[in-house]
Amino acid sequence: QRVELNVGGRRFNSFRHVLSKYPSSELASWISGWPDENGSYFIDRDPQSFVFVLSFLHDGPERFMPPEHARDRVSLRREATQLGIQELVLLLDRKSAGQPEAVGVPPRADLSSPGRLEPPTYV
Repeated sequence: QRVELNVGGRRFNSFRHVLSKYPSSELASWISGWPDENGSYFIDRDPQSFVFVLSFLHDGPERFMPPEHARDRVSLRREATQLGIQELVLLLDRKSAGQPEAVGVPPRADLSSPGRLEPPTYV
């Protein structure tokens, strides 16, 4: 069964079985109720992060590609936590482990070369 979602003002369409992939999630609980009078489910969350949530639900943890930037991964983790998709939270935690990139921290300059700034090196 096709389901229409209104996430933060942006429309999404998916299937109920996809959105209910994790039955104990808040997302699955929300779509098990009745839709709005216009036939859609309103979810007051960030639509940009929800694109990645849908990708995770469609692709599964094995093929899911998280956002490239740390700030976007933090936002996605917050959305996954709010939606109750613990598997996505754990996956993001595992993928972020060991990565020195920090949100809001500007790259450090390489001071070994006077007058020349080098891009940061991440191990």
